[in-house]
Amino acid sequence: MKTNNKLSTEDKQLIEEHLNGDLYSKTDPENQIRPEISPVDYYRLHNMDFNWAVLSPLSKMVAEYLEQNQLDLTEAIAITSPEQKLLFFWWYLDGQVTNGGFSQFIDNGYDKYFPPVLNGLKLLPNKKYYELVEKVYFRYLKGRLSTINQNNIPYFKINAQLYKDVEAFIREHQEQFIKPIDKKYTGRLEYRTGNILEVLEVKKGVPEGKYEKYVDDVKVEEIVYRKGKQVAEKKFKEGLPYEETRSDDTVKNMEHTLKYYPNGQLESHTKKIVKDSYNSNMVFKDRFYDTGIIKAQYWEDETEKIHIKRYFDDGQIRSYHTLKKIENERFNKLSEYLICFDENRKETLINGNGIFYDYDFKEENSRFSFYSYVVNCENYLSNGESIGYQNGKLWLKRTFINGIEHGLNIEYDDNGNEEAIREYESGKFVRVVKQK
Repeated sequence: MKTNNKLSTEDKQLIEEHLNGDLYSKTDPENQIRPEISPVDYYRLHNMDFNWAVLSPLSKMVAEYLEQNQLDLTEAIAITSPEQKLLFFWWYLDGQVTNGGFSQFIDNGYDKYFPPVLNGLKLLPNKKYYELVEKVYFRYLKGRLSTINQNNIPYFKINAQLYKDVEAFIREHQEQFIKPIDKKYTGRLEYRTGNILEVLEVKKGVPEGKYEKYVDDVKVEEIVYRKGKQVAEKKFKEGLPYEETRSDDTVKNMEHTLKYYPNGQLESHTKKIVKDSYNSNMVFKDRFYDTGIIKAQYWEDETEKIHIKRYFDDGQIRSYHTLKKIENERFNKLSEYLICFDENRKETLINGNGIFYDYDFKEENSRFSFYSYVVNCENYLSNGESIGYQNGKLWLKRTFINGIEHGLNIEYDDNGNEEAIREYESGKFVRVVKQK
């Protein structure tokens, strides 16, 4: 049977009675605060960042007024407009709910803010935010605390749009939130706070051109905007670039990331297709020595085969192998070993037979680990034992037949003791033999 979650007229009347008794609704029209925010932030920031840029100085002014006049918040909040109260109290709810659900908002003692939150949400054109929190408040009033978190997921789903709608509301009612800023400004802005200088080019209230940030007159960041959209970003250390990202007009959702050595030489160039905030596919990556000579190349061809080439510091090729996903296998990839020279530049892989040496760096828990591998090969495929080392210590032993893992996969701890043993058959995991 489907449950009707709509509140009745009587339910809504109960809620209105509590909202009419909102202890934080006082407004003193003769004593109102309008914080000054950076015009650079006003034109450049959006969503949560923009809302926080307005809320932060607002909260500070309320706290200072409260302390100076020895008032509690029910009295001190009178220096804010109804619109400011929306932002002020909703932020408490949003921070708690997105961290631990509506139950956390209540358990941490913020339930007293339900009335000002709801009275604030009433001001937004989109009433779905008010209606959602209204249902939660009704359950709270009825003591149905065990069902409070049923609205967590619905809130998470509307959360991103709520940030946008709050921003739009602030911009539309700017005079009720902050000191005036020209919404249609065109020109070059400079804004200094202490030792920080920010410069932004604006066209009709929209970033167009460069944003630059300086600390103690040394550039630390540069962003390029086109019609308000960020298309490139460069970060600096001691005045020299160390990381840069930029979009690619020739391919949809293509993003370039460039990293630099302290001497200014390019360290790496990565090109990837960005699907969303959490997912992307790397198309290629070039790494360089600090002399500018190519160090390694990674790229994916039209068959989704990944190619990896490594070079010595004079540009001579060191190794070349490929990886291709095995059909119906999520993690396993078939490696084809083509070229390899050892540290002494002796060719160790001839016509696909011999030994392939490989290495890799990985960052784990803010630490870099160096991995090296010794792979026995026949006919360009791994055959026999493959050994891996982590920071010079034995770490992994695997066995392959014609490029497919078959047999025991043994991991070792830092003392060289067997830590885990797993069995594979024709590339498929069979069982855990041993696990510490």
